[in-house]
Amino acid sequence: MTKLQIGVVGGGVAGLSAAFRLAKHGHDITVFDPNPAMGASHAAAGMLAPASEANFSEVPLLRLMQHSNELWPEFAAELEEISRVPVGLRMEGTLVIGYEPNDARDLERLAEFQNELGIEVTRLTRHQLKELEPELGGPFPFAAMIDSDNQLDNRALMKSLLKATELLGVRLVRQAVKSVHSLGPNIYELYLDDDKIARPEIILLAAGSYLGDIGGLPAPISSSIRPVKGQIIRVQAPSPTLLRHVVRSKTYGKTLYMVPRVSGEIVIGATQEEVGFDMTAKVGQLPKC
Repeated sequence: MTKLQIGVVGGGVAGLSAAFRLAKHGHDITVFDPNPAMGASHAAAGMLAPASEANFSEVPLLRLMQHSNELWPEFAAELEEISRVPVGLRMEGTLVIGYEPNDARDLERLAEFQNELGIEVTRLTRHQLKELEPELGGPFPFAAMIDSDNQLDNRALMKSLLKATELLGVRLVRQAVKSVHSLGPNIYELYLDDDKIARPEIILLAAGSYLGDIGGLPAPISSSIRPVKGQIIRVQAPSPTLLRHVVRSKTYGKTLYMVPRVSGEIVIGATQEEVGFDMTAKVGQLPKC
C-alpha cells in the first residue's frame, strides 16, 4: 500500500476519527486546527440517536446514521485499546416521552414512521416507565423505549482520540487553514494563519461549519454546512443513578433531552437557534440568597 501524506483540516470528532483510522493504516497524517477537540465536539451531549433523530424527509440520511451507530462499539473498543482512555459508551437505550396530548400525537406519528422503517419502538406503560426511571414525574401520555439509540461521553471521546492519534504519530498543527489552493493533480497548498504553507498530497476537509471561513473552496463545498446554535447546561446529580437512561421529551412542541453520565453529571439541552456563530450563553446567573 502506498503511504500518503494527508492533511486533515479540522480536529473535531470527524477529523480526529479520520486521522486515527488513516494513521492505523500507515499513512502520514497532519491535523490542522487552532483548538482541537473543542467546538461542537466539546459542547455536544454525545447522543448516538439515529432513530430519535429520524425525519420524515431524510430516510437516506437515517440509514447512513444507523450504519454509523452500528460501528460505534467496535470503534470505541479499538480506540480505548490504544489510548487507554475510556469513551463512556453506554448502551442502555433512549426513553422518549411526550409531555402533553399534542406532543403524544406527534410522537405517535413518528413512532409509526419509525416502525415502518424497521426501527423498534417499544411503548411503555406508566408502571414500566416508573420501573426504568423512578425519579421521572408524570404521568406522560406517551412513553417508549428505543434500544438502538445510545450515548457516549463526547469529552472523554475527544481525550481518547487526542491520545490515540498522538501515539500513532499523527502531527497536530495548532493553526487555522486560511485557504486551499490546487496546483495540479495531487498537488495542494494550505495557507495557514501564520502564513506558512503546507503541501499534503490529499486534503480531508473536516472543519464543520467553519468550512465557509476557508478560502479557495468551491462554493458548493464552502456553503454546504452552516452553524446552528444549541445551548446545554450540565448539572451534578446527588446520585449517579438519579437518571439511568437518555431521556428525550417533547414538551409543548419543543424537544428536550437529558443525558446521564456515569459520574452523576446530567447534560441537559433544548435550544436550537439560527444565529450564526454567536456563542454567548443565555442562561442567567442565579441571584445570591
